[in-house]
Amino acid sequence: ALPGGGTGGAAGRRTGPQRRVIFLDELPMPKRPEVTGGAQDREVFLSHLPVRECNEEQIQDWLEGFGKVEEVNLLRDHTTGEHTGRGYARFRTHDDARACVEAQAATNGAEDEDIIAAWSESERASQRAACVYGLDPTAAFPSRVLSSIGHSTKIKDISMFDELHPPRDRGATRVEGKQLHFAATCNEKQF
Repeated sequence: ALPGGGTGGAAGRRTGPQRRVIFLDELPMPKRPEVTGGAQDREVFLSHLPVRECNEEQIQDWLEGFGKVEEVNLLRDHTTGEHTGRGYARFRTHDDARACVEAQAATNGAEDEDIIAAWSESERASQRAACVYGLDPTAAFPSRVLSSIGHSTKIKDISMFDELHPPRDRGATRVEGKQLHFAATCNEKQF
């Protein structure tokens, strides 16, 4: 088992406009449906990873205890570059991913030091209508919705990326991972 939780982050954040990124699974989802993992679900979103006590290799080794891991993406703070204690693990099989989800705390009822594991909403979005919801979650974010969010928050550029939605031009904002995420240049209040 890994040492206790703890998240990254640092004091002294800049507040001016800068590139900021948020992943789909980091967004508050108070009405997230309670749906068990489908056979095609192989990716897990993890919170409260002990990134101060463990390096990436140790976290990968711990995850390998549940089964073969194909990819780990530990998220970083957009200001400091430090790991946040959140990330994704994509397992080779659904059963390996399920073992990880079942061994960790659920979001509801977790204690401060518990590592939390949930099925990746980002992976489900990439599955489109074949996901456990039976509809395409990315349809909730058409370009007009992103434009409306940008207009109401006075953010000039807001973009959505994932492995199915790469940047259209080479000079565009860099992609932070295969998982569905949003990038914008904005200040802390707008973010």
